[in-house]
Formats: sequence, C-alpha cells, structure tokens
Amino acid sequence: MDKYIEKCTNLEEFRQMLNAIDYQIIRFLEQREEIVESIAQYKKERKISIIQKEREEYMMKKLEGYSQESGLDKDFLKDIFTRIIEESKKKQEGVINDIS
Repeated sequence: MDKYIEKCTNLEEFRQMLNAIDYQIIRFLEQREEIVESIAQYKKERKISIIQKEREEYMMKKLEGYSQESGLDKDFLKDIFTRIIEESKKKQEGVINDIS
C-alpha cells in the first residue's frame, strides 16, 4: 500500500488524494491534446491521413500488456483509450480542416 494512502485517516483525505490525481489526469490530457495538434499539423503538411489503423491496433494491443502490468481491467482501459482516440481524431480533423 502506498505510504500516502496509509496516512489517510478519514474520507475527506482520501477524496483530496483522488482530486489531486484527477487534476493530474486532466493535465496529462491537456498535454496529450497539444501533441495531437502538432501531429495534425505534421499530417496536414505532408497530406497524411488522420486515421492510422495500424497505430490504433498497436495501442489496443499495448493496453493488454498495461492491463496485466497494472491489474486494471482490460475492457476498462480499452473503453477509456477508445474515447481518447476518438477525441484525438476530432481534434486532428479540426486542425486539418482549419476549424477552431
């Protein structure tokens, strides 16, 4: 058990920890979106398709390994990353089609 979790003595402290983790997740998603915008610009300049099926298949396969490593449910991870990938495609479409 994590040393920080062991120090929690009430529900509010656990919730504060979750809030901090949720904030980190959001920050990582913001960073990911910035990278996606750069990728979209790169693809636009080189006339590369937004949809890269091989990349998606690779990511889904990697999730199986991450699931085993972390103990998180494989379907849970796939659901999350399917949604993230869909948002990435929408963002790329916006950049490539000059939609803000």
